[in-house]
Amino acid sequence: MKATIIYGTNAGSTREAALVVQNVLVQHGVDVRVLSAADTQADDLRGADLVVFGSCTWDALSADGRLEGQMQQHFLELRARLGGQKFSGQRFAVFGLGDRSYTEFCAAADKLVAFVQELGGVAVAQPLRIDGYFFRLDENQRLVEEWARSIAGELAPQAQKPGKE
Repeated sequence: MKATIIYGTNAGSTREAALVVQNVLVQHGVDVRVLSAADTQADDLRGADLVVFGSCTWDALSADGRLEGQMQQHFLELRARLGGQKFSGQRFAVFGLGDRSYTEFCAAADKLVAFVQELGGVAVAQPLRIDGYFFRLDENQRLVEEWARSIAGELAPQAQKPGKE
């Protein structure tokens, strides 16, 4: 089994969460690649049994003003690079990081779900939304681990259970 985790981060929290997902999937016998959305090309999505998208939620500036609740900039650029390509039937999972003090809490997760739909992908789990990742690090890492175990279960029976040969 192969998975590709693609993240977009501003301050490093989404990358850290992606590495937690990687660790859990590896424990389940999955071969995992972790890539920044900035470095991702269409071929990186092909050949994976699962693609995981993770993004912080941030505010973008445009000619129309401030746009709250956006995917991280590198995901916006990735979307443009993919230029409407389809990945029909590709399995995806999505997580988003945010802060409840903002109006658009974890809206990047919703934008990533829409992106997966545009790509023709299939969601294997409900999106994970994490509030203030570094402010409650132990609790949030546990939530990410639980979610990652659930998506590892979606790869079964092909993926091994932890500790099994």
